[in-house]
Amino acid sequence: MMRKISIGLLAFLCLILSAPTSFAHGQIVTSYPLEGSTSSPTPTQVWIEFDGELQTIDGEVVNTLKVTDSTGLVVSSEEAIIEGAKISTQVSDQSVGGVFTVEYRIVSEDGHPVEG
Repeated sequence: MMRKISIGLLAFLCLILSAPTSFAHGQIVTSYPLEGSTSSPTPTQVWIEFDGELQTIDGEVVNTLKVTDSTGLVVSSEEAIIEGAKISTQVSDQSVGGVFTVEYRIVSEDGHPVEG
């Protein structure tokens, strides 16, 4: 009898531990421009849309979006604009072109920071 209970308990634990877990960390749905794309002329705005609302805290900067040109010059606005699940920034026309790097840090709706 004890052996049947132990096997049943072991099977139940295996089922629970192998069940897929759900992570609500913000995942990118789409962006402009798309990663790896070529754009001419240089875009005047960059945005990333995530799969959930971005958290905002009055008076604190918790979500950032930075665009750097090929010389290392930051060409984005200091403050990003948050609209629901989208973060965006204006891009200065002072850049020299070439390869741009976009870095983000957001706080997803589950409260966890996500960056990339």
